[in-house]
Amino acid sequence: MAEQQAIELCRVSWILLLSVTKNAAECYFLLIEYCQAINDEQLQKLSIYKNILGEIMKKIITYGTFDLFHIGHLNLLKRSKSLGDYLIVGLSSDEFNLAEKNKQTVICYEDRKQILEALRCVDLVIPENNWEQKISDVQEFKIDTFVMGHDWMGKFDFLSPYCEVCYLPRTEAISSSEIKRHIHTTPGTMYGRI
Repeated sequence: MAEQQAIELCRVSWILLLSVTKNAAECYFLLIEYCQAINDEQLQKLSIYKNILGEIMKKIITYGTFDLFHIGHLNLLKRSKSLGDYLIVGLSSDEFNLAEKNKQTVICYEDRKQILEALRCVDLVIPENNWEQKISDVQEFKIDTFVMGHDWMGKFDFLSPYCEVCYLPRTEAISSSEIKRHIHTTPGTMYGRI
């Protein structure tokens, strides 16, 4: 009976908080804060609340290097977040970029992570250390939708038994590789998208 009451209280609280904040991640943390402030008997219900909230929120995941952060990155992340309530970004480690993608990052992992964590649309940043971790990440974080840019079309369809797979259009005429090429070939000039 106590579990049913906790479930109902959680659902009602969720709806009320979401109508006020319009932000699912903020609702989640407010409810967790509330649970931690109540007495010991009610505190035992905390794990129930976390599980229920985890089921209610639509979770999105995307992966990338996000080196030389630019408007294309921001557009992808904002569009990804618009598909759900909670956005997780798998950020490619420096080692993974070098060993598997044959890319040398300009900005180190820790700095790229801090940049992503500062964005309102990003709720959690996790390391991407290998290509194979995607299935386990989707399962561990109970992901509803996996998102990548359309240049990866079809490459991650193997995830479709575990979650929805969505390929979003990239922002035209911009990429970190293009910016690096521009800096190398025309130093001292502004990079402009046409």
